[in-house]
Formats: sequence, C-alpha cells, structure tokens
Amino acid sequence: NGSQTDTGAGGEVIGNYATLNPLNKGQHLVLTGGNLTVASSTSNNSHYSTIGMSSGKWYAEFESIDTGDRYVGLANVFNAPNNQTFLGQAVHEWSYYKDGRKYTNNASATYGASYTNGDTVGIAFDADIGTLTFYKNGVSQGVAFTGLTNGPYFFAGNASSMNGHWNFGQRAFTNTAPSGYKALCTANLPDPTIAKGSTAFDTKLWTGNSTDNRAITGYDFSPDFVWIKARNTSNSTQVWDSVRGAGSAYNLQSSTSDFEGLNADSWGWLASFTSDGFTLGNGSSSSVWVNESGDSYVGWAWDAGSSNTTVSAGSISSGVPSIASTNRANSSAGFSIVSYTGNGSNSTIAHGLNAVPGMIIVKCTNVAEPWQVYHQSLPNTTYMVLSETNTEQTSVLRWNNTTPTSSVFTVGTDPSVNQNTKTYVAYCFAPVEGYSAFGSYIGTGAAATAPFVYLGFKPEFILFKNKDVSTTNWVQIDATRNTADTVASHDRDNPYALRLRPNTGDVEGQSSDVTLDFLSNGFKIRSTASNDDKINGSLNTIIYAAFAEHPFKTARAV
Repeated sequence: NGSQTDTGAGGEVIGNYATLNPLNKGQHLVLTGGNLTVASSTSNNSHYSTIGMSSGKWYAEFESIDTGDRYVGLANVFNAPNNQTFLGQAVHEWSYYKDGRKYTNNASATYGASYTNGDTVGIAFDADIGTLTFYKNGVSQGVAFTGLTNGPYFFAGNASSMNGHWNFGQRAFTNTAPSGYKALCTANLPDPTIAKGSTAFDTKLWTGNSTDNRAITGYDFSPDFVWIKARNTSNSTQVWDSVRGAGSAYNLQSSTSDFEGLNADSWGWLASFTSDGFTLGNGSSSSVWVNESGDSYVGWAWDAGSSNTTVSAGSISSGVPSIASTNRANSSAGFSIVSYTGNGSNSTIAHGLNAVPGMIIVKCTNVAEPWQVYHQSLPNTTYMVLSETNTEQTSVLRWNNTTPTSSVFTVGTDPSVNQNTKTYVAYCFAPVEGYSAFGSYIGTGAAATAPFVYLGFKPEFILFKNKDVSTTNWVQIDATRNTADTVASHDRDNPYALRLRPNTGDVEGQSSDVTLDFLSNGFKIRSTASNDDKINGSLNTIIYAAFAEHPFKTARAV
C-alpha cells in the first residue's frame, strides 16, 4: 500500500479502500458494484463501512439514484442492530434524512435542505473532536452532531427502500472534501503501535519428546506470561509468569482453584524463560502437562516488558488505601503482570499500563481460590470466574464497584482477590488499537444472522465466554492451530472450529458451536446456539478478548 497523502479529491491513494461490509448488513439489502451500490425495496437494510474510524478526519459520499427513503450518516456497529427500520432509530446512530431532518436515538430535529434522486450527500466526520457534518451537492448543512468520541464509528445507511452509490474515495469525489479530510483507505490509517502482533503475543505448537530441558523457541520476544495446553489429552491448561518465576513451584491451573505448585513435580513444568521462548522440565512421573512423548501442545505467550517495578503501599493517591505491589508492564502492548499480598481492606493496586485495563484476571497463589475476571463490558459490581462455567456473578466485594483508572485497579475484600497474608497475581490487559480488543456482542442463535465483530485487526487469538448461560465454557480459538499442517481433517480456510477450554481439561475439539471466520478487520460468527459453548446464544451477551496477528492497515483478507 502506498503512502501518498490524500488531497480530498478521492481516487488518488494506493491502498485498500473501505466498501460496505457484506458480512454485516440487513437481511433484505442487496450489495453490488464491488459492495458500493445498495438496493432494497423493503425493511432491514442497515449497512456499514468495512473500516472503522476512531481518530482523524474522514469524508465519504452517497449518491441517491431514486426518490425512495434514505438515511445516511454514522453508526457504532457494536450497538447499532441490523434490524432497525431506519438509521438514527438507535442511540448509537446519527443520520441525515432525505427531508432535511437529522435523527439520533429515535428522535428528529430540523437540520438542512432536503435531497432527492441525483443529489450527492457528503459526510464529513472529525473523529478527533467528535463532530459530524453533512453536505448537499458540496454545500455544507452545518455541524449536525457533536460529542462522537467513543469510536470506532462507521459510515452507514438504512431505510425501508434505499437505492444509491457509495464512494469512500476509490473514485474521484463528486464534490471536493473539506480541507484536511481524507478518503477512508488503509494508506491513510495511522501507523499502528504494534506493527506485527507476534512481537507482543504469539502462539507456538510442538510435539512432546519427554526430553528434560526441552527448548521451545521462535517467539519474537522473551515470554513473560505463558499458557500451555496438551491438545490431545485431558489435562488442565498450565500457567506461568516471569514475575512469580519459572519452575515446578509456580505453575497454576486455569481449570481449578488450586494454589501454585500443585502436582507440577510429577507432571512437568516450565523450567525457565529464555530470550525467544522457554524450556520445559520433566516431572518424576512423566511430562504429560508440557512435553509427553508423542502428545501435541500449544503455548500462548505474552510480552510484559523487560523489568519489574516495585510500588510501595500508600504511594498512590486515592480515596482508599493502596497495596504494595511488584509489576512488570509493557505499556505499548497493553499488558502487565502484578503480584501483591492482600491486606483485607478495599484498596487500589498499581498496574503500570498508563491506560485503563479492559480485562483483569486475578488468582490467589498460596491458597485455593477461584480465578476472578474483571471485564470492561460488565458492570463494576459483577465478575466472571475463569475456572468455572458460571454466569456473570454479582458482588461489590471483588472490585469495590470501582472502574480501573490509567494507573490503578481496585480490589474489595473477597478472599479470592484480597485477604490479609494471602498472595495474588493479576494479569492486566488494556486495549491497544490495531493489536488488542476487549468487548462483547449479542448472539442471534442462528448462523444466517450471526454477528460480525469489528476489531480493527486480523486476530490470532480470541477468548470467549457467554455471560448469561451457566453451563457454557470459556473458549480459546487461535489461527495457528486452525491453519497448521498438523491439524487432521482440517484445511487452511475459514471457518475455524478447533476450540480449547481453559476452564476444563478437555482435549482440543472441533465444534459446530464455535465456528467462526477470522477476517482482516475482525471476526464473523458462523455458529448456531445448539451446543454447550453458545458463543452465538440467542440474545445472550458474549464477552471476548482478542489479540492481533496483523493490524488492519497491513492485514490481508483470508
């Protein structure tokens, strides 16, 4: 992709331009002309651009080709359902209607001139200050909406009968874009903080050989947080991190509440962290957890930076006490490991990320306690349990009903997160545009209408959990296992279906219930809701954590 700067004329920048997303639209809408022409004569015709906008100034045009209904503007597709009657019916939609009114949250207001067949509507969105302005045939109708600062946002349209052509800059614009506004094209997207996902997170596969001090190499960093799972045998996922240390005394099992070090002497362990991987040690009985001869394994690893930082108690100003901690943080990749000893009082703990965490996983390390999960899609009064199939649970004793800040997270007084003399480890993740995302979506229960989720990158690894159904498992899907030559009876094409479950010791399975496509800009669920994982359960909320293979700016479709 080229690096020319777009002048606002359109059709000038080499790169991948936005189109309308054929995987995320109303069921009665027909897309043609390279997914730029819309045609419909009935309802349910929502449509959205393939590229989301969180920063910068962007311009697109819509040309009407009949006198039917039309609403054009912006939507946040995480909250804007495809079955709306018109764009602007929902709270997260903003539109300009053909009679000149503007709409949002199902309410209208007088705005600009009417438009009809042959007219061109220009849409100018300044994502930096959150303003949306419409143009009719090159004439500004004034700022229509302000305060749109919680992206990503997508150019969008919807009406009961809507026909016309979109132009995101792949051809010359009919009217000159406002000064400083660009065509929606990958060449114009900002350079990502993490240019290649494998420099901060990666997945490696190996076949066990029962050799002591076996070296697993090939990571583009020195791993600090590692999940290891035997794919073909029923054994719990094993967890190590560099802050607590390598060795048999420090393993944790994500499927149990057990304290660290349990049974690792018998079944094998991660023996050391190296510059590009780790070594594996044999247990007294076998090495079935990490390196048993002939067994297949996966190792997911994250980079938490190069050094530990000690934060003393009371050094952070807040309305509650702070707990002394040691953290190892990679703020560029939005990941830190924090160890602390509980004090039994509502307290804050430094995480070292300089950004607000989107997900935090806490485990007591010296006493058996379940794994606790904070997720930004859930209220501060609730939590999830990584080691269980439970639904979203309610208690202010986990997070003290307090949202994390860019410097600290808050724990209450529940023994699973903060009790006097107990020791804990917290794995903290903050979203990084183009590399990681933490969110939720609503399932439909049907493959034909299953959700598309925009990430802004091509995923390598996604963790799912249905928060509403008590029998559902956590689900891990990664691109490496699903595209490896060693995967029997499976090819390199979408959809992916080889799932593992961190809350069980289950073997790797191919399930119709976790079928999904990994795409250059996100993922598309292909599942029904028939089986126990229910990542598309009807009207259920499914939370996720996703990490990139490549940012969308440089990703290629699969």
